[in-house]
Amino acid sequence: HGMRCLVVDEPFDPWQAPEADALFCERRGLAVGVLTADCAPVLLADPRAGRIAAVHAGWRGLLHGVLEATLAVFAARGSRFTDLYAAVGPCIGPSSYEVGPDFAAAFLARDPQSAAFFCRRAGERPHFDLPGYVCARLQRAGLPAQQIELLARDTCREAELFFSHRRNRLAGEARFGLQLSAILLA
Repeated sequence: HGMRCLVVDEPFDPWQAPEADALFCERRGLAVGVLTADCAPVLLADPRAGRIAAVHAGWRGLLHGVLEATLAVFAARGSRFTDLYAAVGPCIGPSSYEVGPDFAAAFLARDPQSAAFFCRRAGERPHFDLPGYVCARLQRAGLPAQQIELLARDTCREAELFFSHRRNRLAGEARFGLQLSAILLA
């Protein structure tokens, strides 16, 4: 849940995977992916230049700039953000993502524009729109909105399709599964 983007040019042993929150790749035939339970998986591609990345975008990583760190690797290698395409995969949805006041305060202190992604219904704690926030951060970085695809699926509410750390925790279960989101440069 940080901001490290690792450049991958050959397969590594999955049991000895390096610590990273994003994987960037320019090698054809090599897939990169991320595991998530409620955090947002973000897959990025520059088809013109032949570059891809998979990003684990949880709230901590977003606060620390994981998307921007990954985009900086694309830029350093010569990609233009207007050439990038992004897919934001299944993650916890705003109606499921109840947060405390400290959570909202941390976002507002770092990013005042994040206020638009918190809502509060009468008698409830704030709820956070994680997928909306991810899309907004990508757009602020320079990706055209029409090149960002949001798969609006709520991992917490859709138990028949997805694992969810929050859903399992609320049910008193200690264990939970993970989703793999991957991208391949063919």
